[in-house]
Amino acid sequence: MDYPLCLLYGFTQTRIDEMLRLMELGERDQGIAAQLQSQVILPGLSEITEEFYKYLQIHREFYEYFTAGEQLTRMTEMQQQYLRSLGVNFHAPGYFEDRLRVGVTHSRINMPPRLYECAYTKLKQLIVERIPVSMDKENRNSLRGFLDRIISLDMALALESYFQSRIDTMQASLSELEAAQEKARKQSIIDMATGAASRNAVLGFIKECLSTQHKGGEPISVAMCRLEDIQQVNTDYGRMVGDVVLKKAVEKILPLIRKSDMLGRYGGTEFLLVLRAVDSERADKIMKKLADNFAEAPITIKDKQFSIKLKTWLTSTMDNDELPVVLSRLDQVVRSR
Repeated sequence: MDYPLCLLYGFTQTRIDEMLRLMELGERDQGIAAQLQSQVILPGLSEITEEFYKYLQIHREFYEYFTAGEQLTRMTEMQQQYLRSLGVNFHAPGYFEDRLRVGVTHSRINMPPRLYECAYTKLKQLIVERIPVSMDKENRNSLRGFLDRIISLDMALALESYFQSRIDTMQASLSELEAAQEKARKQSIIDMATGAASRNAVLGFIKECLSTQHKGGEPISVAMCRLEDIQQVNTDYGRMVGDVVLKKAVEKILPLIRKSDMLGRYGGTEFLLVLRAVDSERADKIMKKLADNFAEAPITIKDKQFSIKLKTWLTSTMDNDELPVVLSRLDQVVRSR
């Protein structure tokens, strides 16, 4: 089973093991986690949750995050689910995935980290208060020590994904600001999601090449390039990972074409590749080289490999061709194969 957020934030099994060592969480703690669940959390689940949300309601800073009754009910269910999983199989990637998801979720609703940390601290206090007083001192200390470490792990994971998500958002905002400064040029030239030329830019480039051809210049070859399997990546790993794979795929193509050529996003996972002064025979060899590059070298993100196929269709221009004619001819080639 794959874990998109672990993949996105680099939590390989090696890094998971390293983090557990830093938190001093080991095999012995598995039994303590089971004891914490069976003797403390599960018997007091309703009371812990009720007291926790009373605490949130007392402090106005939390109001905007659960004012609606339906939202409060959903959050209560999620909190109980979190408590039932606290410390359970903490060594597994699934545990890390769930804690990373908490941080991403809180980042999306703009919950400040100070509230975040206060909530974790209060929750830990409520759990400690329900450790049976009849339990011997050694066991009580063992449970408290484990609770400190597992809550610290949960907070560390949630905060890491929270801040990384915020950084990603800030970087996106910075890109938007930079794009706004050159809005007209950027919007007409670059597809910001992939780094390829925009649809308008590549279509304009074809028109320019055709105009040169009409004046005695050499013909061009135009290829439709479709990146297969991206939708499956979106389904299996989410759009965040799918977008990264799509951009990496474009980055595999760009170094293999000349500066005088242009790769532009036509729509979705389809791109137009315009090869200036290249006949059909030479264009066929270029298409094969591009396809072979994808077949021989999967796209790698962190430690995960994605096998993406590049499918191509090709047409070459003729004298007096206009853009609609070239696109129509290319469309016929695509539909015929």
